[in-house]
Amino acid sequence: MEYTKGNLIKDGGEGYIYEVREDPKLLMKIYKEADSLGEPIVTSELINKLYYMMNNPPAKLIESGVIAWPIEFVRENGKTIGFIMPRLSINEHLQRAYSYRHPLLDSAEYDSFPSVKSRISLAVNLCSALYELHRMGDVVGDLNHMNIGVNYSTGQICFVDCDSFHVTDNYGIVYRTNVIMAGYLAPEIIRHCNNERAEGREYNLDKVALPTFTIESDLFCLAVHIFKLLMNGVDPYRGIKYNSIGSTASPFVGNDAIERDAYVFRAGNRPSAVFCPLAESLPPEIFSLFDRAFISGRSDPRMRPDAGTWYHALIRYLSDLEQCPRDTKHQFYRYLPECPYCVADDRHLAAQGGAYTPEPNPEPAKKDPNINGGKQPGSGQHSGSGQQSGTGQQSGGGQQSGGGQQPGYKLHPGGKRLQWIISGAKLWIAAALLIATLFLINPFIRGRIGGTPVPPPSPSDVAQYTGGDVSAPVLPPIDEPEETPSSVHIEIGGQIVWPDATELNLSDLGIRDLTPLAELIELTTLRLRNNNISDLMPLSGLSKLELLNLDNNEISDLSPLSGLTSLERLSVQNNQISDLRPLFGLANLTNLYINGNPIYQAQIDELITYLPDCTVSGTAIDASQEEISTTPTPNRLVHPLGDGEYAPYLATNWEILDGCNSSKIRV
Repeated sequence: MEYTKGNLIKDGGEGYIYEVREDPKLLMKIYKEADSLGEPIVTSELINKLYYMMNNPPAKLIESGVIAWPIEFVRENGKTIGFIMPRLSINEHLQRAYSYRHPLLDSAEYDSFPSVKSRISLAVNLCSALYELHRMGDVVGDLNHMNIGVNYSTGQICFVDCDSFHVTDNYGIVYRTNVIMAGYLAPEIIRHCNNERAEGREYNLDKVALPTFTIESDLFCLAVHIFKLLMNGVDPYRGIKYNSIGSTASPFVGNDAIERDAYVFRAGNRPSAVFCPLAESLPPEIFSLFDRAFISGRSDPRMRPDAGTWYHALIRYLSDLEQCPRDTKHQFYRYLPECPYCVADDRHLAAQGGAYTPEPNPEPAKKDPNINGGKQPGSGQHSGSGQQSGTGQQSGGGQQSGGGQQPGYKLHPGGKRLQWIISGAKLWIAAALLIATLFLINPFIRGRIGGTPVPPPSPSDVAQYTGGDVSAPVLPPIDEPEETPSSVHIEIGGQIVWPDATELNLSDLGIRDLTPLAELIELTTLRLRNNNISDLMPLSGLSKLELLNLDNNEISDLSPLSGLTSLERLSVQNNQISDLRPLFGLANLTNLYINGNPIYQAQIDELITYLPDCTVSGTAIDASQEEISTTPTPNRLVHPLGDGEYAPYLATNWEILDGCNSSKIRV
């Protein structure tokens, strides 16, 4: 199909975004000739990456309108110059929800600052979309706030700039995310880059040895976003030492802060911004998840909560919110004695007034008998974790400064009288606005008073009258794991796995027992490299498996695989296998990798008589130690990758792939 450029929507770093005249539901991205360094942007690697993405779309996300996924090439004079993508219903980026505004000091802009409930709802929707993306096996890589679009009227979250995703194709070829915004680089990637530099190798993200970005690094970014949304836009790594004062109170920033572990609620640290709510303002469940993400997950990324875990915790948080009587934009955990967001606002206002002195902490929070025996967060390993700074402030872009005392501030007498006057005026104004809203503006209540029945509000009505405070996620809700026996998760090698998983990578986990995997009957792809596996019997019932990688284990018997008739690619390199006869009945097997096993040439010859279409790669044990040489399947390079699989044919210039028929890749 031919497309015509419409109006220019955006001039970005790599290209231009245009409307599509033939279809208002689509947009067109046209790449620039070269980047800022003069390097060409459209390369064979980029085209191969886009081609794979077009043939492996996240259908549910595209149908829900929450992802700008490439769906078709744009060509001019036979060359690829860009791609077509869905047009999303967004009006800003997530950054707006991070720009703290004070109701008095920033009154002109306060109305545009989302309420607490709205921000939690945005976090829920972000978790819902990322969960589906990860379920498909996709990795975002640079999951920063500018790559997340938001419709602030509906709460819809969308992913943009998808051509920068960190993509691994079916053959193990990785198309990298080369850059990431400061403040979102996971600690394990920082350590990896530093190790490469120390050993004299390239350590930039486009050169450093793989792996780099993973689902776990995405989950680090997700935790950063949730923290900012819940804590008035404060970055979780804008912490300073508890006793820092004056010039020593300046926090580290960006990736440097992550590397130095400046997490605000780590023992001995406190936030540099006084408008950050205390750790005790969070439900214990949420606080515990932040611990897993930023403390336990620092040394073991597998400990980080996944998007589904965050989703359910945030849904429960929404149900436990209480409306603040003082500020309509504040909702808080109902077991607290007062609104922590108002307390944070007061600290910030006091800091702007200059003189203040510390006073004892407020009374302990009400105990929730249903959570942790009534214990509230902040009583464990984070002694002092709720401490705040004294003179911090933030402006627009999130710059924070700090220094000073502990939480619980009060003004000197003169300043306190001023605060009482301001608070009284605010109460009168709030009461007047409430009366006006109820009787003059709100059509639902006005209709009831007048006796005229009014139909239930539509989602757009709710968005209009609540400032976009919509808590329902755009995607269908993620099933609660505890609801039914069929949805109870499985744990293996420290990883949490859901029963409906279709793809799993459980490599390098030291796994010995595969029994938990016997229930995962939907699996089509399973990677178990570099473990301590000897018994394959639990895999015997996984009849949908198409790809199985068992390299570098302790396997000697392949008999349990004899019934896996859907298996197409099997890699068993570096094991103790000497008998291939259990594989003779796998009619769909097209690729077999056996290097590093005590297998004789006669075994391979016999297998090929049963499976003439199967390509075998490896070295047989015979007198000459000859390399097995069989005819490779078309368009395959005969060289093993790290996981023993073969790469598809890579075009050396875009004209080769431009010959592909792109009509089938429309979504």
